[in-house]
Amino acid sequence: MLKAIAKRLKNNKGFTLVELIVVLAVLGILAAIAVPNLSGVQEDAKWKADIATAANLAKAGEMYVQMNDVEDDSDLSTELEEGAYVNSNDLKPQYLKDSDARFVIEVSGGSVSVHYNNSDKTELYPSQGDKPDQDEEIGN
Repeated sequence: MLKAIAKRLKNNKGFTLVELIVVLAVLGILAAIAVPNLSGVQEDAKWKADIATAANLAKAGEMYVQMNDVEDDSDLSTELEEGAYVNSNDLKPQYLKDSDARFVIEVSGGSVSVHYNNSDKTELYPSQGDKPDQDEEIGN
């Protein structure tokens, strides 16, 4: 009986401390490579979501212009919100961090455009401008 126990104790199946440390080091190196590459993914996703939202808002604006008598050079954001075509959350961008940031829907020359209300009025629809600084404060 004692020989069986002694035999079991000698039959070591498992990982050594060195093997575990090597595995942890490899995982650490992989994490160090992957984390910086993934950090910009969320920012890009928010930017692309804002472009898609701007296109949808522009389509709603174009339909509103077709159905109603709308003056040129007017801001449709308020009219669409008051007419329950969009709600206030639809007009809040995801990309810009400022809580006062909004999409602005304008009619000019019969065409609808959408931009941020930031200082340089970054256009999102029909043509998209360069990404603004995410932390830019909105000047009303």
